[in-house]
Amino acid sequence: MPQLQATSISRLAPLFMSEDNGGSREEKVLNDASKTKGRVDPETRKKLLAESIAPWRTLRLFFYASLGSGAALGGFITLAGVLAALSGAKDDVDLNTEVSLMM
Repeated sequence: MPQLQATSISRLAPLFMSEDNGGSREEKVLNDASKTKGRVDPETRKKLLAESIAPWRTLRLFFYASLGSGAALGGFITLAGVLAALSGAKDDVDLNTEVSLMM
């Protein structure tokens, strides 16, 4: 890696320091940026790690819940129809035909 000469650093210094406050604010920003260079915020790191372990987890859970609730609702409607047919409240359903069609 090439060594920087003192003259090249002194030419770059005005770019990072302002004349009005002595450059303290800009130097602090540069020092903070150089300390965190290459690092990721811990909260973002946790989210990225969770996403890499289980990609699309929230979307999959949404679909599982949606499809599961739809299937449960269909099952309850079918169960209510079967119970109505068994109790005689609904006489237009022939359970023998329905059972033979399913097998």
